[in-house]
Formats: sequence, C-alpha cells, structure tokens
Amino acid sequence: MRLETERLALQELAPELAEPGAGKLLELRLEQRRLAHRLAHLPAGTPDATRTEMETELKVREADTASLLRLLEEAKQVRLTALDAQHRALSRRLEELRQEDPDAVRRNRQEYLEAEARAAKDQLAVLARQRLTTLSYVGESEPYMVVDAGTGPQVPVGPNRPKIIAQGALIGALVGLLVRVGLALRPRPATA
Repeated sequence: MRLETERLALQELAPELAEPGAGKLLELRLEQRRLAHRLAHLPAGTPDATRTEMETELKVREADTASLLRLLEEAKQVRLTALDAQHRALSRRLEELRQEDPDAVRRNRQEYLEAEARAAKDQLAVLARQRLTTLSYVGESEPYMVVDAGTGPQVPVGPNRPKIIAQGALIGALVGLLVRVGLALRPRPATA
C-alpha cells in the first residue's frame, strides 16, 4: 500500500522533476504524504500527545514545502530575468553585426541553418530510436511491406503416427515370429 502511494505521488510530481531543487521538493512531499497517511491510520487508543506531535510535524513539512516552492519560483524568475538580459544582449550584438558586414551575416546565417539542419537530423535519429524502443515495449514491430507471402506445406510435415504404429506392429510380429522359429529349431535336451 505504501509503495503504491509513493508511486502515485511520483507520477503526480513527474513534471516538476525537471526543475532544479525538484528532488528536495519531491522528498518533502513524499515525507508529507507518509506522515499524513500514518496520521490518518493511527490505531485507536493512541495517546493525544503522539497525535499532536505528528500533526505538528506535518505542519512543519507543509511549511517547508511551501517555502521551497517559493524559493523555486524565485529561482525561476531570476533565470527568466537572466535569459531575457542575455536575449537583449545577443539581439544588440546581432544588429551590430548586420550593420558592420552584410556578407558576414549571410555566412553566419548559413552556418546557423546548417547547424540547425544537423540538430534536426540528430533529433530525428533520436526520435526514430525512441519509436523503435516504444514499439518494442508495446509488442509491435517496425511495419514491413510483404513482398511475397509465405505458403504453408501442402502435406503435414510432422510424424505420421498411423504409419509409425503400423511399422511397429509389423516389426513386433516379425520379431515374435523369428523368436518362435528360433525356439522351434533349437535342439532339445534328451529326457530320460
């Protein structure tokens, strides 16, 4: 039951795992869920002090989670601000380059487009590998075009049981007949 609860929690939090600090957030949320689960399933007759202590610890975990969420949001904002400043600086530099040398801009654009084409090819290769992996997990295989449909054998290939039984009976009868003839031809000791 506990593992199932943690698995569900991981599924709910999977999108947040890409963020820095998400591991700590996940850890806090899982601990918070464990405490809430233990608190909800306390046996009857548990001392009130224990229940109060667990409730206090749960509130502390909730406060820690909220604090970490605020910090992560602030970190996101700082990153966005830094990216925006970087974008403005690169835009200014690009404009300067355009004014300096139009041929350089053309060369840079061509290099950029070639790099983009290589990146797209690489990404396509990765996606093709992922598709094959996904199809192998699902149980399907790569779609193939049937060039020449196979044909099954016209007669059964396996053992012909009636023939084997008849041969065994015939060989058994012959061996029995030979044994009988052999016994009949054997010299008998003289009896007095």
